[in-house]
Formats: sequence, C-alpha cells, structure tokens
Amino acid sequence: MFYGLRKKILMFFYILSAASLGILFLVVLNQVFGITTKVQIVCFMAIVLAGTIGGAFLSVMLDLPKISFYFDEIKNDIANQKIRDPKNFAERVVDLFCDYFNFNFFSVTDAFVKITDADYVYSKDFGAESVDPSVLNDIHAKTKQTEECFYEGVFNLNEKKVHLYVIPIWFGNIWLGYIGIFTANKLLKIFQSFLSDVENLYIDDQLFHVLNQP
Repeated sequence: MFYGLRKKILMFFYILSAASLGILFLVVLNQVFGITTKVQIVCFMAIVLAGTIGGAFLSVMLDLPKISFYFDEIKNDIANQKIRDPKNFAERVVDLFCDYFNFNFFSVTDAFVKITDADYVYSKDFGAESVDPSVLNDIHAKTKQTEECFYEGVFNLNEKKVHLYVIPIWFGNIWLGYIGIFTANKLLKIFQSFLSDVENLYIDDQLFHVLNQP
C-alpha cells in the first residue's frame, strides 16, 4: 500500500513537472525563434515521447524495491523449513527473477542458478544445452574472482537475442555460487547495480542458512 501510494504521488508530480517544462520550452522557443506551427507540432511530439520514456523509466525505478515483499515468502519458507536444500532454494530464486522482472527496460526471459557443487537449476524452456559448457566454465571461474554483477554478452535463446548477466553469490568471503539471468534488452548500469544489491540484501544470507540447516 505504501509503495502504491508513493508511486502515484511521485508519478503525478512527474507528469505535472514534465508538462509544465514542456509548455515552457515551447513558449520560449516560439518567442526566441518564431517557429512555425509544423515545427511546434514536431517539438511537442518529441517532448511527449521523451516524457513517456522518462515516465516509464521512473515507474520501473519505483517498482523495483517491491521485490523485498516477494522475497519475504522465500525467507518465511526457509524459516519454517519448507525450503531445506539448495535445489529448492534455486528453483524459487529462478521463479522469482523470471516472474518479477517483467518491466519496460528490465525484462528477464530466462535464468539459471548454480549453488556450490549442486547441479544447475534452470528456468522453464531453458536447459543446459542452451549455453556452451565452455561458457559456463568461464562464468564459474569469473564468479570466484568478483562479487559484482557482470555482463557476459549476447546469446540466442529460442530464436531471440538476449543479454546474459551473472550475479555471484558471496556470504562474507565465502563463495556460494551464482545466478545467471537473460534479459530482453541490455541493462543500464543502475539496473546492473540493483542486481548486486538484491544479492547482498536478500540472497546470500538466506542461502547460507539453507546450506547450514541441520
């Protein structure tokens, strides 16, 4: 409820500010250069397009923090021992990434998780044959050298071009595995940083609990 109200308020002020600045820009442009009606229409359409893109980006930024509510379900299931092993945890994380990240600018099409020496867990319609084993071996080695989310490149999955980002999972100085996500578009740096924050805030400590359950 809080997030929904905050989003509505911020989006209202964004639209109000964008419209006011757009009108002011057109007035100043007309006063200084005396532009024709056709040019005014073109400028207006460009302003509307820029405002729409900006509004869509702001909407995504306001929605991303809500992932904490969805991850609470995973935390609760770990606490009541419904999630007791790495495979169950990986399956839930894969589902979370594929189901939740479905925004403009940030859409996850497929995902996989590798936890310590356990087998890979893949999202629906995605399997081990989708990525060359040599690529996975390279990713495996890279995740043991960095704690930051990194871009692995462009791949073709299900006849579509997608971008692979890898999120290493570390608890303190202990390497626990990694998450690979395929996105429809190349992510802005701010979204890539958000993925690292998700790992730091929600995933590493919960996975550590799972791995150390009696």
